[in-house]
Amino acid sequence: MQHTPLIITQPTLPNMQSLGSRPPQRERVLQSLLTVVVMGLALLLLKWLNLTTVASLAGTACNLFASPHVKVSRPRNVVFGYTIGIVVGLFGGLAVEYLGMVPACALATGLAVFLMVQTDSLHPPAVASTLGIATASVPLLSAVSLILSVAPLVLVHQIFKPYLRDVL
Repeated sequence: MQHTPLIITQPTLPNMQSLGSRPPQRERVLQSLLTVVVMGLALLLLKWLNLTTVASLAGTACNLFASPHVKVSRPRNVVFGYTIGIVVGLFGGLAVEYLGMVPACALATGLAVFLMVQTDSLHPPAVASTLGIATASVPLLSAVSLILSVAPLVLVHQIFKPYLRDVL
């Protein structure tokens, strides 16, 4: 009876880059600096919004400029994801009066994830915008401001995308 040797290999994830093929430090620094500039401009416009809403933009900037070629960074995912997050957040804000903060926000978050998955437009930072809009003191103004901030992020991403690399 002949035994075949047991070969143990490390599992790999699809589209995973090995450490040896990571982009040079220069590209990682430049793409991080682009994130600083774009977020700085967005924060100047949004300094009066609640922190949860602004935090969702930071997550989007991270996706767009550190992983510009992954699915969640596609313009479709960002735009439709935020559209769903904002609409569901507006309804979640109305539900707070009837259900209370925790149940309404939990339901809004779950509904936003469900709709994004069903429409193939998942963008995780946009889910955070659902909570930001639902808990905002002036939700409609927050929604409009968020839309006006996401559009330039997507535009800058599309302009620089041919020059950007996934740096993770």
